[in-house]
Amino acid sequence: MGPVIHLIGLPTDQNSSFARGAALAPPAIRAALWSDRGNLSAQSGLEIGTDVMLKDLGDLRLSDDDCAADGALILRAVTESVEADAFPLLLGGDHAVTYPILDGPLYISVDLDGIDPSEAPGVAHPEPGGLTVREVLSIIAKQRARIVGADIVELNPARDVNDITAIVAAKLVREIAAQMHQNYDHI
Repeated sequence: MGPVIHLIGLPTDQNSSFARGAALAPPAIRAALWSDRGNLSAQSGLEIGTDVMLKDLGDLRLSDDDCAADGALILRAVTESVEADAFPLLLGGDHAVTYPILDGPLYISVDLDGIDPSEAPGVAHPEPGGLTVREVLSIIAKQRARIVGADIVELNPARDVNDITAIVAAKLVREIAAQMHQNYDHI
């Protein structure tokens, strides 16, 4: 039996240095994840809800104007997840939600700004020449250590085109959750 993975939304963009809007990302990623247009299978063949236990805990009620208070709420949610023997998979928000909150073999942080804008246009800082989605998926699939947590950040739904970036983020949720499951017994 693999781990339970807690999906936790972090709707904040108080630290965005350019275009705000990443606070709207968690519901956009969930809409793409649970959409009828896709499926819940990862490339490995594992399926969310059948093979991979993903429990959606909803969004934290962040103030979006008090970094210290929001950081404490995030830390508490992650701590509660770990104490429940689950692995947190966090949906940002801006990349400021990514800071060393977990000790362990491997924590994966995917900043969607690092993916080429031809494949992920809905970000505040599009960077031509970024990674392809296939390259990111290959990196994730090569991980063999236990993955103790992950986050996917910097989706800006207001800048997205036809939900392409939200769909990419949902794909990353499936792939990271499946890899967490596969690597569960690795230390």
